[in-house]
Amino acid sequence: MAYKYLLIERGERLVKLVLNRPRVHNALHAPLLRELKAALKELGHDEACAVVLLAGRGKAFSVGVAKDDHRAQEMMAEVTAGVEALEKPVIAVGHGLAVGAGLELALACDFIIAAEQAFLADDSASSGRLPAGGLSQKLPRLIGSFKAKEVLLAGQPLPALEARCLGLVNEVVDEEGLEAASLDLAQRLLSLDQRVVGRLKLLINQGLKLDLERALLLERIESLHSQHQLEGPALYHHH
Repeated sequence: MAYKYLLIERGERLVKLVLNRPRVHNALHAPLLRELKAALKELGHDEACAVVLLAGRGKAFSVGVAKDDHRAQEMMAEVTAGVEALEKPVIAVGHGLAVGAGLELALACDFIIAAEQAFLADDSASSGRLPAGGLSQKLPRLIGSFKAKEVLLAGQPLPALEARCLGLVNEVVDEEGLEAASLDLAQRLLSLDQRVVGRLKLLINQGLKLDLERALLLERIESLHSQHQLEGPALYHHH
């Protein structure tokens, strides 16, 4: 399909998706989210792509969904699920602001590399609507309920360095070094066994939704299956 709100930059076994609405700080509206869903689906079948970078053009990663854009709000859960289900690592390249649905999109990725000046925030309480892409459930599990309530209920922005200390961000660099740091991580991932990286990503994501006993059972099943045929275990079909 033709992409208007999403830039797609291809490298050696690497694809960079760039949110392309810089005039509105990459606000997520339905047409952009449809393009992002389509691109993720395409990349899932693209054997030439092993790692995906996700970034925003201009001064922000994304300020989220506009207050009155109900369709985009409804689409967020399936978009974040699409990122998580992609059997390839996705690196969020965060600069400026990642707010609300923009933060949900970043948290759906497998790694976050952030600029020192970046802020993670949520505008649910001020915009008068609840999150739809998982933020109210993921953030407390990632950083604890008290800190999450500070961000979600009180609307307190989280600076990148503090987010790094909380384990929410993998690496914080100056803005000039953001591209190099994200590419360095991508190259490290590309040097590994891509079949294992992809299966391991899905194993971690699925296991987080289970209690520990069932998650350990899932790991054992997947490990035994991989000894016979790593390429095709039906990970999401185990119960």
